[in-house]
Amino acid sequence: MVGAIQVSEDVTERVRLEEEPHEAEVTAGRLEAVRETAITVNHEINNPLTTILAIAQVLLMAPDKLDEKTLEQLQTVEHEVKRIAEVTQRLQSMDELKRDDYIGPRPLK
Repeated sequence: MVGAIQVSEDVTERVRLEEEPHEAEVTAGRLEAVRETAITVNHEINNPLTTILAIAQVLLMAPDKLDEKTLEQLQTVEHEVKRIAEVTQRLQSMDELKRDDYIGPRPLK
């Protein structure tokens, strides 16, 4: 009986060791897909952001022609566009994505 238990434990260990490389490959594939998605999102978001930022900055070059409320709103647009660009840049620059790297709000459990 002891021999059967040992064989069973050996087989279980062998199966576990055979599954580890497959799990690592699946994880690597998922990380690559997330990385590619982040690059695409970065590109798709930054193109219109560049236009929005350029328009806001051109308008801000003539502050004497703007009323105070419009000037404040354009400064807010400029600030928020830069903030979005920073987030997308951080997404793209992640070399290794981990759960702790998530930069948005935490999902509810």
